Amino acid sequence: MKKITDEEFKNLPLRGKGTATPVYDEIFNLRTGEHLVVEKSDWHRKDTPGRMCRYIEKRHPQVKYESRRHKDEKSWVVTRMK
Repeated sequence: MKKITDEEFKNLPLRGKGTATPVYDEIFNLRTGEHLVVEKSDWHRKDTPGRMCRYIEKRHPQVKYESRRHKDEKSWVVTRMK
């Protein structure tokens, strides 16, 4: 056992928090009025980011998202409304 500095901690390769994906974390951490573009290359799930937003809204009623497909059909735009 040993103590480490903040710099060493930042450089440690840590595992994620359960099943949360980087996209989930980004959507969940949006502030009111912020927008997030999710590229199709970043999305590795069968359902859409809009479905993930509804999942978050169900478990956290204080937030509201709007998800729309980009015209080029290669990305989605997620906006936190509330």
